[in-house]
Amino acid sequence: MIATLDVLVVGSDEASLCAAACAARGGARVGLLRSKPEGKRQSGASVSAVPNAVWRRLDLQDHGVSLEPVSARVSLMDDGESVTTYPSVRQTGAALAANGAKDHLLWSSFVDDMACLHSTADLNDAVTGSPNGVAPLTGLLENPRRLAAVGQLTGTCADLLDDFFSDDRLKAHLAACSVGRAGLGGRELGAALEVPQSLDDGAWRMRSTSDGASLYAVLEKICTDSGVEHFEGALVSVSAEGGKHKTVDITGGVRLKSRCVFFATPEAAASAGIETPASPLTAENKVTASMRFKLRKSVKPPAADKDAIFFILDNIDDLQTARDCVVDGQLPESLPVEFEFARNGDLIARTNYCPKVFREEGEWRDWTGQDRQAVAARITQRLASRMSALPAAIKKSKIEFIGAHEPDRNTPTLASPELVVIQPSHHNTIGAAVQLLDRVLAHG
Repeated sequence: MIATLDVLVVGSDEASLCAAACAARGGARVGLLRSKPEGKRQSGASVSAVPNAVWRRLDLQDHGVSLEPVSARVSLMDDGESVTTYPSVRQTGAALAANGAKDHLLWSSFVDDMACLHSTADLNDAVTGSPNGVAPLTGLLENPRRLAAVGQLTGTCADLLDDFFSDDRLKAHLAACSVGRAGLGGRELGAALEVPQSLDDGAWRMRSTSDGASLYAVLEKICTDSGVEHFEGALVSVSAEGGKHKTVDITGGVRLKSRCVFFATPEAAASAGIETPASPLTAENKVTASMRFKLRKSVKPPAADKDAIFFILDNIDDLQTARDCVVDGQLPESLPVEFEFARNGDLIARTNYCPKVFREEGEWRDWTGQDRQAVAARITQRLASRMSALPAAIKKSKIEFIGAHEPDRNTPTLASPELVVIQPSHHNTIGAAVQLLDRVLAHG
């Protein structure tokens, strides 16, 4: 008998689990397809905040979940200097002042302006018109403030930051915190949308507390208790054969029927071998590399803060240079890297600036073992440039690539791109995924 679902969620991260669990608790028939068996996933990395509405829908407080925000975002420059921002506007202003940032007095007004740009009313009305039916263009022309907002958000990240600040280090830090998550360079049109998004409360990342239950483990249990049907394997094909349901084939000869195939993140789609539709918030030809280091002895974290998230870059141009290299099929020399210390003592590093395919002597080619080794070596070198004691402390490391094109990799067959729904890159990953799947299911 073929299982019939309202939605098949494909993915193995917290956003996928949250979306699946909320849909199931809302009465939908939900399947969850994961490539990794339960219990083999290594956790400990931070995740986006869990919105209060999602928290209540899943009753997370009844499962012993306790989350706390990462302490700070810290950019580590090549000259030994750093820039730090905090959830608190006042604390950030004081830190910038103490660090000699020329623009510390502008921080509060910058955050307020970004909140206005990110507000639902401003963005939705600017695009769709006002609730009383005024046409979008008319509404914009009648409201110069909204017209200016749309102009800012459809511009580049670099231009938006130049409108507010003159401090190069601060602008580099904010660009790393915003566009670095999507693998953008900051000078693409539309990249400015990432800046207000990155300052939203839901974008400030969280970790399970040391005395609380693992969010991932709890979400797995809630999915099971809510009736989510679990499948293990890889997506083979999605086809429409009449009616509302799609035919979904997965490895092992399993066939399903589902109204919707849903990916909570672009990374989940890339892991399944599906190209993410082009958008201002999605970098094309991008591969994400995630590297986990197990340490034989602890390493003193930069700024003596093991609870922060760190960014390695030399200046704001590094991001655009890296992005240009990726588009050209090259691995950047000055690789932008983000890292953090997990609760179990592991160090987790990540970069979104690897090419999907390489270009060598004018010819495009797939990934090789040497390419993987080169990326691992470059990430390790970048970390060692900020923590000289790290190389001697490494016990072992493991690297994973999301989206790399390989000859023997399964590429799903889609009868039409419209047969799947992929959440674009988003800083507030969990909240955005749940909201998008709610809308998809509500509209059939």
